[in-house]
Formats: sequence, C-alpha cells, structure tokens
Amino acid sequence: MTESGIFEKIDNLRKKIAGLDAAYYGRGESLVTDIEYDRLHRELVDLEAVHPEYADPSSPTCRVGNDLSAGFEKVTHATRMMSIDNTYSEMELRDWLARCRKLLDGAEPRFVCELKMDGIAVSLHYRDGKLIRAVTRGDGSVGDDITVNARTIRSIPLSIDKREGFEVRGEIYMSWDCFNKLNERLVESGREQLQNPRNTAAGTIKLLDPREVAARRLDIAGYFCLTGKVFQTHHEGMDFLSSCGFPVVKHSEPFSSDEDVVAFVNHWRTARFELPYPTDGIVIKVDSLAQQESLGVTSKSPRWVIAYKYEAEKAISVVEAIDAQVGRTGVITPVARLSPVLLAGSTVQNATLHNYDEIVRLNLHVGDSVEVEKSGEIIPKILRVTSAANNDASPFVPPVSCPSCGSLLVRYDGEIALRCVNQTCRAQLACWIAFYASRQTMNIENLGPALIDQLVNADLIHDPSDLYSLDVNTLASRDRMGEKSAQNIIDGIEASKSNPLLRLIAALNIRMVGVQTAKLVAAKISSLRDIPFMSIEQLTQID
Repeated sequence: MTESGIFEKIDNLRKKIAGLDAAYYGRGESLVTDIEYDRLHRELVDLEAVHPEYADPSSPTCRVGNDLSAGFEKVTHATRMMSIDNTYSEMELRDWLARCRKLLDGAEPRFVCELKMDGIAVSLHYRDGKLIRAVTRGDGSVGDDITVNARTIRSIPLSIDKREGFEVRGEIYMSWDCFNKLNERLVESGREQLQNPRNTAAGTIKLLDPREVAARRLDIAGYFCLTGKVFQTHHEGMDFLSSCGFPVVKHSEPFSSDEDVVAFVNHWRTARFELPYPTDGIVIKVDSLAQQESLGVTSKSPRWVIAYKYEAEKAISVVEAIDAQVGRTGVITPVARLSPVLLAGSTVQNATLHNYDEIVRLNLHVGDSVEVEKSGEIIPKILRVTSAANNDASPFVPPVSCPSCGSLLVRYDGEIALRCVNQTCRAQLACWIAFYASRQTMNIENLGPALIDQLVNADLIHDPSDLYSLDVNTLASRDRMGEKSAQNIIDGIEASKSNPLLRLIAALNIRMVGVQTAKLVAAKISSLRDIPFMSIEQLTQID
C-alpha cells in the first residue's frame, strides 16, 4: 500500500471510530457491536504503531495514556467559572423568578431547566476542530490542566467538524454502574469502598496515571457553550453542542410560566431515582443571552441562574442485627438489618457497613437507633447513631469464622477486609455462580440466586463448569421449577457457549480481573490455553 493509501486508511478509521463515539455518547445510539468496535480500534492501534509518523493526539487511540503525568499545570480561565446560588425551597425559587422579571424592567424572560449533574465542573477548549485543553473549575479563576486525563473519557469528542474556536463547560461524572463496579473491584482486592460517585469522579480526574482514569470510565455532560458564534439563546447553544457530538445535560424546552418551572422541578424530585447517573437538583437559567447580560453578576454568582437542590431524604431506624455476608472472593461484609423505614420512595431494611472498621467508627451496636440516608438516593447508608440502646455496651466483635463454612477468617497485610479462604465454601460458590451467570459476564438468562442456592446445597454444582452438565430433568425436579422453565435455563446455558472470550475471562472470578481487564487480555490471546504460557512480563504489558 502506498504512503498516501496508509494515511487515508488511518484517517478513515479515526473518522469512523469518532463517528461511532459521537453516536453512542452523544445520541445514545449503538451503531455496531462491541466486538466490531474493538476490531476497528485494534486495527487503528496496529496501524499507528507501525506508522508513528502519522501520530495525532486527537486520534481515538490516545484516550488511554501510556505515561505518568508529572502533575497539573495551573491555567487561568479566560472567563471565570463562577459558582451558582442555591435554593432548597419552592418559595425561594418563585422569589428568584419574580426578581428576574423585575430586574428586566417588565421584559418577559423564558427559562431553561436542566438536571444538575453531581460531578466536577470542567472547561474544554477547541481550536481548528481539535480538543486542545481541558481545565478544572479550580477556584473559578484558576484551574488544573487535566487534558491528558480528559482525553481518556470516551464521551468527550477529541475532534469535531467545526473550525471555529469555542469553549464547552460541562460536568464530568461517574455513572452508578461504573461506581458500583469500581467498588466491587476494591472489595475483591480487600480495600475500602468509595463513598459516592461525585467524590470518586473528582478524585479520578486528578489521578496521575491516565490508564487508571480510562479504566474507571468517566463521562461528561455539557451545560454551556462559549463561542464567537452568534446565539440568541442558551437553548441554541445546547443544540449547537449536540450537533458537535457532545452529550448535554437533560434539559427542558424554554418555559414562560413559573408553574412549568416548578412542575419540572417536582417531576424530577422522584423521577431522577431512575437515572443511571447521580443528580442532586435542577439548574434554572434565563434562556435569552441578551437578558443574561442585562441581569449581570454579583461578586460570586450570575443573577440569571439558580440551582434548586434536593435535600437527601433521611430517616430514623433501629439496628435489629448485624450480619456477616460472604462475597464471591471470600470477603466478609457486615450488613445492618434495620427495622423497615420508607426512604426516597422505597422501603429500606438493610444497609451495608462496608467493613468492620466502619462499625468501630460509628460506635454501632445492635439495638441502636440510627439515622439512615440513601447515598446518592440509591444506596442505604447509616450516617450516625442517634440513640444508643445501651451506653455501657461492649464494642462490637467481628466474627472469627466464616458464617457459611465455619473456616477461620484471615486478614491479609495491607487489606482491611476479613476473608474466608476456604475454596469449597458454599456461600462463595453460590456468589461466584451468580456472578458467572450475570448479564455483565456469561449472561445466562433465568438462572437466578434462589435456584443457584438449591443446586449448590444439593451438591449438584461445585464450580461453573458443572452448569454445562445439567439437564432438564435435574432442573425440573427443583422447587418451583417446571419443565418449560428448566428448558429455558438449559437453552441459556447452551447459548452462553457462544459468548466472546472476554466474557469468559471476566466470569472466572480472578481477583483484580474485571470486565475491562478481561477485554484487554482477550484482545491479546486466542484461547484461555494461552494464559498459562504467558510470562509475567507479557501479562503486565497488556494495556
């Protein structure tokens, strides 16, 4: 192939992958399968490795950095990233709407309402269609240059089909799914879980290793556009960002009526619980840019925008028991069993305590009254003890043996977790089988935890390979199972044989090997039989 032909192929691959990213992250459309996407990405990686003369920092392959960043340069914002005034009451919100009208001397403003993402604010700068810099909000005047890390976020376009220079302001956040998977990996490695997606996103974007940033799968949602392009309204700016392939915050059409604004706020008070990412309120903005300029700013905040923040619901409950729960890697997690309490639209009866150090920190005992909150409105969390059942109670004593198999528990150096290391522990096995069959790994439909427990307790399965020896008659003989249900499960087990290699690697329950690591390993080998013959050097070079 000629030099021009090679460059054309590389350029076409870059454009195709960028288009797929824009469709997936900007419009929520998956145009190809994960396997086809990975194939295109691998082809581009290989071509760029052979032809470094065509290197381009805007290539999709540059989303995962290879070198440590030595720190973060300080950058002065051309336009200050000001903070926003908050309100927690409908009355104050209505007062603000009325004040905007009064300050505009009777002109009738329209308002755009946006979901307030719970993440970290960032400014992205584009020139000649390329991302040239990403800067955190910092103190509003000066922020940190996080360009290397921002390039790892797949929902940030590295190049766009616009030549004019402009600035995008948005919120970098972590979805609930990625947050929960990260905590699962931390638990598997015996480390302490992270508390919430917001702080996790803020800490992640400041990590010195871009590869770790990439592995945590952050996202972004744009909420403002600064450009020389003439827009009449904020809503037009959001449409412009969408046309460039940016995901933008979920927002309303412009509202003229106060009642429409209040209705939007009240709708999302509960509807946000169904979203796959954390939100903590609604941002209301005057839509007209001319009216925004007329309203101006105070010393710290613009007058044309306000954030209505939802207060996290809290409730008082009583700790009825503290149980030990065995995970698929043997980690023992304490779980508080609570008297039922209604919180954020659902009944809460359990709250994970993460590890036994958390019980010491809370000075928690069975019978204590506690304040409970849904962390991020999703995960029940004990905030504090409000009333001790017995002020003279002895400190809670962690278990010394596994609640399932009775084996002595161990704590490895450098870890805070207690572990059961018995490889035949039935609780571990049941958790492993459930993980093996889950949607994120082998995706065996209809094989639920209740049936898995029956199969394990009846000694019908001792590891995932035994699933493939099951038959319809064996399953149909289990409680609450019929022949049709049994056949559906057998069909699901049979279908799992066609899964790609990366799903099987992820399902094998290897410590520190999750779905993302499995994908990297699978790209380097053709069969599981290759792994035992790989050296430590070969394994550590996989990225």
